[in-house]
Amino acid sequence: MQKISLKKEKILNAARELIDKIGPDKITMELIAKRIEMGKASIYYYFKSKEEIISEVASEEGRKIQREVYKAIQEETNPVDKLRAYMITRVKFMKELAGYYGGKKLQKELHKYHFAFEAFQKQFYDFEQNILHVIIETGLEKGVFEIEDTTIATGALLSAMRGIEYQWTFYTDLDEALTQAGVLFRILLNGILKR
Repeated sequence: MQKISLKKEKILNAARELIDKIGPDKITMELIAKRIEMGKASIYYYFKSKEEIISEVASEEGRKIQREVYKAIQEETNPVDKLRAYMITRVKFMKELAGYYGGKKLQKELHKYHFAFEAFQKQFYDFEQNILHVIIETGLEKGVFEIEDTTIATGALLSAMRGIEYQWTFYTDLDEALTQAGVLFRILLNGILKR
């Protein structure tokens, strides 16, 4: 079993390097096989298609973002700083992920690669919903936030982030995106701070 995992990881690492170098559209099973000196048929033993490999690479990147967001939140002690850490870390890593997948090129061909992000998006959405719910609940308990419905507030924050995510990811450089995230944070926060 360990041997299978190592070979699978070797395939994914080769795919990740090729995606980074030439973009997801140009990689093929042949290129992956050649890169790791493995027969193309052997790769099909582990993955049914190039699309399945791209999906797995995207999922791994999604798990990386989750770990980084969680770590950033855990480093903070109060709900306001946790919320800020969530927004800033999320912007940084989404921008990094888009750059990894070819940035502007991915934007033009996003419909082709939507499949690669579907599972990751669902998992990440659930993760975000849970983390934001906990932050907001903690803020309510500490008397920092004043919100009538935590579920609605969580949904609104997620919608705000997702609504501007595309713009930040593809049309805004990182510094500007972080500046805008800071402004959005202050706008959102002033709407929920207890007066």
